[in-house]
Order: sequence, then C-alpha cells, then structure tokens
Amino acid sequence: MKLVNHSIKQIIKDPNFVQEIKLSILEKELVIIKGAVKHQFISKVLKYLKNKMKNSTPAYQPILKSSPNFYRVNFEDERSYVKGHFHQFNYFPWNKDHFCFFDQFKDIFSLKNLLNNLSPQEYMDGLHDNFIPKLSFQFYDSGKGYLQRHKDPVGDHQFVVPVLIMSKKGDDFKQGGLEMQIQDDWISVDDNLDIGDLVLMKGDAAHGVSKIDPSTKFKHFSSGRWMGLFAINKVHGSNEIANSQIIVET
Repeated sequence: MKLVNHSIKQIIKDPNFVQEIKLSILEKELVIIKGAVKHQFISKVLKYLKNKMKNSTPAYQPILKSSPNFYRVNFEDERSYVKGHFHQFNYFPWNKDHFCFFDQFKDIFSLKNLLNNLSPQEYMDGLHDNFIPKLSFQFYDSGKGYLQRHKDPVGDHQFVVPVLIMSKKGDDFKQGGLEMQIQDDWISVDDNLDIGDLVLMKGDAAHGVSKIDPSTKFKHFSSGRWMGLFAINKVHGSNEIANSQIIVET
C-alpha cells in the first residue's frame, strides 16, 4: 500500500508523480491519497444524501448521454451485472446539483484521465458515443450491505476507478467493507483508511465490498458504510467494452 500525502492539485501538476502513481497501480499496489477531500465537506454531503434517501422514491435509469441525476436501490437487482445490496446516488456533469459536484471534484477526474494517458478533460463534455462520466455515492446498510467480488473492464476509457472513503470503520460500521485481492490473498482495505482518503486501484483488480456488520439486525436508514466512485461508464447498449467479470468463489 502506497500512501501519498500530496494534494491532488499538486499531483496533477507533476507528470513524473502521475507516472510514479501509475506504475504503483500497475504493480497491483493500492495507492491511497490521504485527506484528498475535506471531512467537513463530506459531512455536508452525507447530511444531504441521508435526507434525500429517506424522502425520495428510488427510480432506476439507464446510463445515457441525456440521463438525469437519479437515486436508485440495488437490492440484488436482476438488471445489474454485479449483485449487491446498496443505495446509489448518480450524478452527471450536464445536470445541476446542490453541490456542483463536477466542479468540486474536477481534479479527481483529471487525475483519473492523466493516469490513463488522456487529456484531463477527456469524456467530461458527455458527448462521446460510448463513454460518459458518472459520479456515484453508495450506501451499504449494516446487516445487508455488500457488493459481489468482481473485476471491472479497463481500456481506453479508464484504467483506475478512484474510490472516496466517506465512512470510518470502527466508528460508522464495525465489520466488512472494501476488499481487494492482492496475489492470492484478500485484504480488508477499510481497516487502514480515514474519511476523506482517496483509493486508487486498477479497475480489473479483483475487489468487492464484504457484508457490512453481518451480525447486526437490518434496519432501513440506520448505520452503514458510504463511499464515492468516480467512473467513466459505457453508455447503455454500447458493446465497446465487456461487462464486469464476476469472481466465482471456489
């Protein structure tokens, strides 16, 4: 695990540093940018999202160039390639939102593109035929929340999927969380992270979210784990890349 204490602005201004991070990720090493997003801002976002979760009706939308921002639940939804149990808030750059998220997080998307040898603003206009940017916040309820182990496709569109840590293991939840396979071992990533840290890992490295607090009785909108995902997703119906690959347990 490589820990980085520089700001994202400092990193994206230094091509050598970007290359150093990329080489670490290629070697299947986790790169953690410490304190990438301020705790105070995350607290404001969580307060907003928790209220929205309690007072909104979930509605699934396909990922299209004209998609609205939307809140959905994936309680082992049959339409999903990767099974899980979580709430998801999806945002796109062409829509307005309360926090102007794509302005707030533009440097993270720039770093993501630079790691893929792309221009910092590649895909961000939402006009590409096959790929569009999407910011997602996900909540995994204690007692049921999980995400099946899988590998995401990598290619010209993305090499790394940055993950923003928005909950603290030991405080907000006790067991489970982000896990990643390194060589033949599965490691619990959340054990070593703080709110505001940004995790960089190769998309096709095997990963998932093990069940959050499995011994806790499930109760809607109670405790659990929050995370943010900065992705370049394929447009619904596109065959440009394969779908995520499920890890078959043996």
